[in-house]
Amino acid sequence: MSALISIIITIVLAILLLKLAFKLLGIAIAVAIGVAIYFFIEKFVGAGR
Repeated sequence: MSALISIIITIVLAILLLKLAFKLLGIAIAVAIGVAIYFFIEKFVGAGR
């Protein structure tokens, strides 16, 4: 019985870690897109001036 419990705990921890990893990845992608848009606008507006 204890083996089954340890397997379940391991699976739950793995799922939580994956969710955290995907959340961090999503934040990183959002920041990268934001920076890319910022630089694009800076270049675009800078060229227009």
